[in-house]
Amino acid sequence: MDEKIILVNEDGEEVEFYIDEQFEFEDNLYVVLYEKEEDDDALLFKILEDEDGEMQLVEVEDDDEFERVSEFYFEN
Repeated sequence: MDEKIILVNEDGEEVEFYIDEQFEFEDNLYVVLYEKEEDDDALLFKILEDEDGEMQLVEVEDDDEFERVSEFYFEN
């Protein structure tokens, strides 16, 4: 896990994350991020393109989608 990304949290603070994996599932792109390299807690984001063509990370909040994507992630 060498790749890192910096996101701004809801308090306006920059937080550094490690990119574990980026993958395609059901015609969508997803990325799994960890705040610390040795951390077992991961965040799952969907990668979407906005109207200006900019890439955005949107946290997966739908429980059904989260379960399907997580199962795919852990199986591969």
